[in-house]
Amino acid sequence: MRHRTISLATKISTALIGLLLLAGLSSAVAITSATRFEAFQETLVVENLASVRAAEELEIALLEQRGYVASYILDKGHGNWLERLNRQSNKFDFWLGQARETARTDTERELLDRLETVQHAYAQRRDNVVVLYNMGQEEEARQLLLVDVVALYDQSYDLCEEFIAINQRLVDDTSAQVRQQVKQVTVIVSITAIITLGLGIGLLWMFFQGVVFPL
Repeated sequence: MRHRTISLATKISTALIGLLLLAGLSSAVAITSATRFEAFQETLVVENLASVRAAEELEIALLEQRGYVASYILDKGHGNWLERLNRQSNKFDFWLGQARETARTDTERELLDRLETVQHAYAQRRDNVVVLYNMGQEEEARQLLLVDVVALYDQSYDLCEEFIAINQRLVDDTSAQVRQQVKQVTVIVSITAIITLGLGIGLLWMFFQGVVFPL
């Protein structure tokens, strides 16, 4: 009888220890997951979305530069077209700086370097168009505008599009990591819950089998 009592106590103690270990494991998984989710959220919201915004604003600032030199020529050099163009150019430079601050990969930085080079050439060609027009060389100015300036603008636009695409891929990658983490935690918690339930049922059965039924 004593051997049976000790055996039953051992079984119950083992089951209780298992329950405690599973409870600790579940708590550790929950705490670790919460920490990782917070890190993922910070990466997604603070870093990725800020970079995406900078990329989109950069492209908008580029789009808003288009047409001012042509309007200046069509308006016979009157109006404040060049002042507006200067404001948009400054806006582009601002968002280019923001994009550099939020860039996190070498690919992004290299692309921004290329964009800055092309944009600098684009601005120079625009200035040359204005100089030629003011000197009375209207045909040369139009030719430069329609060929070189348009080509450089298209290059800048393509680079902006590429930069946006890179940032969108980074956001998608971060979101995929979050989804994968959620799946892993769900599997771990589900398995832990099933084992805990099994141990609880076993512990309850041992209690009734060893204590309640004999009474």
